[in-house]
Parts: sequence; C-alpha cells; structure tokens
Amino acid sequence: MNFVVLTAIISAANSGLYASTRMLWSLSNEGTIPAIFKKTNKNGIPVLALIFSMLGGVFALVSSKIAADTVYLVLVSISGLAVVFV
Repeated sequence: MNFVVLTAIISAANSGLYASTRMLWSLSNEGTIPAIFKKTNKNGIPVLALIFSMLGGVFALVSSKIAADTVYLVLVSISGLAVVFV
C-alpha cells in the first residue's frame, strides 16, 4: 500500500512540475514574461522554465519546514485565495 501511495504522490508531483514548466513556457511565448523562458533544448524541453519551477517547489518545501507559521502560511493562503477566485 505504501508503494501505491508513494507512486501516486510522485506522479502528482511530476504532473504539477510539467504543468508549471509548460505554463512558464507558454507565458513567455505570449510575451507576458521574459523571453528567456521560451528557450528549449534539442528535445523541446524548456530547461530554464523547468529549473525555475523546481526552485519554486524547493522554496515551498523548505518554507514549510523552516517558516511554517509565516512564509508557508502566506503561500498556502495565496493559493487558496486563487482557487476561490477561479
């Protein structure tokens, strides 16, 4: 059962990373954010957008452990508010 749960968690994380990377790439193609995010490697992967997406995830993880009462609470509140607006 643990294997199934861990596989599901890793799959969800992978899906979120893919979605955020492609969102940065798409916004860059539209000119909303700097054009550096639309550069891709020979396999069509926007590496810089991927790195920034991973850094955002790492920042959220670190803030959940170090500053759970301040920074992490604000990040979770912002995402919750965005869901309410949508």
